[in-house]
Amino acid sequence: MSGGYERILRALEELEADELKRLKAALNRLPVAPGYEPIARGRMEEADALDLTDLLVGHYGPGYGRRVAADALRSIQRRDLAEG
Repeated sequence: MSGGYERILRALEELEADELKRLKAALNRLPVAPGYEPIARGRMEEADALDLTDLLVGHYGPGYGRRVAADALRSIQRRDLAEG
């Protein structure tokens, strides 16, 4: 596993169920960098922390996936996990 993958997974595993739900909503509304498309809402709907990490890294790669996850974590007031 890459360092980016592990860092995303560790952060997402710290979230309560309602926080994970809010994170998924944030991922749907936050803009992504040019050249990237957002992950389809339906693909994230039933995802747990591990599944969502797989989606983020598979869709964006470990580096940009980590940045997207950090932006979403900050938007749900979990800066502590975004910076970790």
